[in-house]
Amino acid sequence: MKKIWVLSIALMITAIIGAACSGDAATPTRPPTATSPAPTATSPAMVEATATAPATVDDDHDDVAIGQGLYTSLGCLACHSIDGSAIVGPSWKGLYGSIRPLADGTSVTADDVYIKESITNPAAKVAEGFPPIMPPFTLTDDDLHAIVAYIESLK
Repeated sequence: MKKIWVLSIALMITAIIGAACSGDAATPTRPPTATSPAPTATSPAMVEATATAPATVDDDHDDVAIGQGLYTSLGCLACHSIDGSAIVGPSWKGLYGSIRPLADGTSVTADDVYIKESITNPAAKVAEGFPPIMPPFTLTDDDLHAIVAYIESLK
C-alpha cells in the first residue's frame, strides 16, 4: 500500500513539473529591443539589431530582467524558489558561485557552465537531495545567459 502511495505522489509531481516546465520552443523568448529595427511588411517580425545600431547601455540589467521573465514563462518557479526555500528542486537564491553537493557524492561550483548544463542536460549532475525529474530545455545562448544573470542576481 505504501508503495502505491509513494508511486502516486511521484507520478503527480512528475505530471505537475511536466506541465509547469513545458515551454514552447517556437515562441521567441526575447522581445525586440529599442535598438532593433522596427518590423516592416517585408521583414520578419523579430529582426536582429544591425551592426550600425547603438549598443544597449545596460545589458546586464536587461539580461536579469529577461532571465526573470524566463523564470516565470518557462515555469521554473514551479520547482525552484527564489527565496531560499526548497520546493521540488533547489532554490536559486544564493545558488550562483556556491559549492553544490551532487547526488553522486561529488561537488561542483555553481558557475555559468554548471547552470547552463543543468538547464540543457539536467541529468548530467543531479543536486544532492533532489529527484532527477527536471526535463531538459533547448534554449538560445542568449536566453541561457539571461537565466544565469538572473540567478547570479539572487544573492
